[in-house]
Amino acid sequence: MRPTERITRRRFLVLASTLTGAVAGLGLVAGCQPAATPAPAQPAAPQSTAAPAAKTKVSELSMILFDNYWTASLNEMLKKYQQEKGVTVTWENPPLAGFYQRQMSLSLAKEKKPDILAFNDTVLSQYASQGMIAPLDDYLKDPNLTGADYNWTEFTDQTRKAASWSKDFSAQGKTYALPIELATWAYFYRSDLIDKPPETWTEFMEIAKQFTKSINPKSPTEYGTAFHAKALPMTYKEWYAWLWAYGGDIFDAKLQPVLNSAQAVKSLEDQYGLAVKFKAVPPDTATYDDAAKTAAFQNGLFPQCLHWTHQYPVYLDATKSPKLAGKVKYAMVPGMPGSDGKVKRFPYAQQWMLGLNPNGERKEDAFKFIAWLTSPKGVLAWAQAGYVGVIRPSVLKDPEMQKKMPDFVVRLAAVAIGRYGPTYIPEYAQIADSELLPALSQVIAGSKSAKAALDGVNEKATAIMKTAGYIK
Repeated sequence: MRPTERITRRRFLVLASTLTGAVAGLGLVAGCQPAATPAPAQPAAPQSTAAPAAKTKVSELSMILFDNYWTASLNEMLKKYQQEKGVTVTWENPPLAGFYQRQMSLSLAKEKKPDILAFNDTVLSQYASQGMIAPLDDYLKDPNLTGADYNWTEFTDQTRKAASWSKDFSAQGKTYALPIELATWAYFYRSDLIDKPPETWTEFMEIAKQFTKSINPKSPTEYGTAFHAKALPMTYKEWYAWLWAYGGDIFDAKLQPVLNSAQAVKSLEDQYGLAVKFKAVPPDTATYDDAAKTAAFQNGLFPQCLHWTHQYPVYLDATKSPKLAGKVKYAMVPGMPGSDGKVKRFPYAQQWMLGLNPNGERKEDAFKFIAWLTSPKGVLAWAQAGYVGVIRPSVLKDPEMQKKMPDFVVRLAAVAIGRYGPTYIPEYAQIADSELLPALSQVIAGSKSAKAALDGVNEKATAIMKTAGYIK
């Protein structure tokens, strides 16, 4: 295993390109210029016999996090924190397209601000292995910092593991972040057209064909479904829900890539066959990102799709979705029967988290804020302010919140069974973004078969893992 190494300018470029979906030709911002030469050391001053100065009360912290559906409710929480604690949290919110470059440029320059950094589980291993975030274990042990009711163990084992990292991939790695969001897939469907959500992907495919007008001229919709297919990470994350249900995986237990297994190939053939073979998806599906897929569903182009659970309030809103309001329900994603005959479902899960800048001068105070925000009381208040990305089980179980947010019932199940990608491997993002994404684009375009595309990805993934020293 390679030793942990501090981030270098060259490593920054590699990380930036993989974290943003293989962005080419990325330049460094002004903040990445080399630091000035330190001034010569001065003679030590005589030792003072005076009592140590009292710790200065912190009245301001800084945080970096892009705008998203959490913006309005998080602003309410920042106001609440200022009112309760007298601390103003200044929020820098660059667009997502430049978010990671901005954050990494600050790290490379060893800037003391912002105090609080944001990232998801895919990125945590890369940040932690490069010393770009501070471990939190000592802070978590101190109830004066967490608050007496924090209850870190309430989070599921996999939630806590996704917030940790160890260079030997130990389950007991150091904790580097506190989770603020669970993003996972749900199955959305038009309840006025589909009586019962499908249990299996086989049933899903049959429904898709039934509601495709070129196959069934009596279909009330033009197409049967759609999926993310633009060259962005959600494309492979949607495929994983098929891959895992079919019994496939990304790596085996020895970290050998297995992306071209028979199960992997079959899952991709079935999913993308809805586009290539049956034409059951809109012809521009290859351009679909979150926004495009949402708009197509809102316009009644198809009756079913997978989407992030936090989309549910959008589809319920008669102002935002006038053609769907009162007609949309959601359920757990379909699966496939296992060896015991029971349907196994694997909604892809990822979590966004907040951590500490290792160069920051106010780490204790910054930790107090992120602990307050992610505590049971903090998460409940955040949910009451309209936040739907809740990951704390106690809040998802809250009867009053379930009445207000009926999607919390499905989200609670997803917290328990959702499956994360192998994000503990720093090279995983390079494999997924630089190798897998282009291959999936070739399959949906019909220029390569699923088998040929996945054979190529697996070969390149194997080379990457060998170079990194994980396998021989």
